[in-house]
Amino acid sequence: MTLRMRYVDNSFTLATKSTIGADYLTKVIEVDDQVCTLNIWDTAGQERFQGLGNNFFRGSDAAIFVYDVSRKNTFDELKSWIDQFLIQIAQEGNYKYPMHIIGNKIDRPDRIVTRETAKEFCDKLGVEYFECSAKESVNVEKAFESIARLALSKMNPTQYNFDDTIDIDNAGDKKKDDCC
Repeated sequence: MTLRMRYVDNSFTLATKSTIGADYLTKVIEVDDQVCTLNIWDTAGQERFQGLGNNFFRGSDAAIFVYDVSRKNTFDELKSWIDQFLIQIAQEGNYKYPMHIIGNKIDRPDRIVTRETAKEFCDKLGVEYFECSAKESVNVEKAFESIARLALSKMNPTQYNFDDTIDIDNAGDKKKDDCC
């Protein structure tokens, strides 16, 4: 939640609660001279909320998986989160799907998961890794812009054609009746 808040609102607070279900923010950015709308869903990592993911993941173009460098259990759950996500979007085993992993809270003195351990894990999956601090605003923008760039590079340019317009005022050229 704090990472998303830092990126979208450039704000940070320690007074946050765990995400229950999902939360959502939008940010419009420009990446390589292309306007891109990021619809950022923050879904709960707790197992009891995993069944909700299906509704939020469908139609996504990319994913970022975030763990807390001071809590080893969040790192240990990464592979399961990724595998469940890929199953839910019908991409099981496709680690080439546009995704990044972020180790957050690198500002904390009680770090448990080392950069080397995380980097080795990401290299095995072929997934890009970023270390961030939402508190100190370290690498947050860089990570989100990178995932946007990756998602755009994987999209079919003909998938979205914004040059075609539809004139809804003249749709069907129906004659107007004199009555309501």
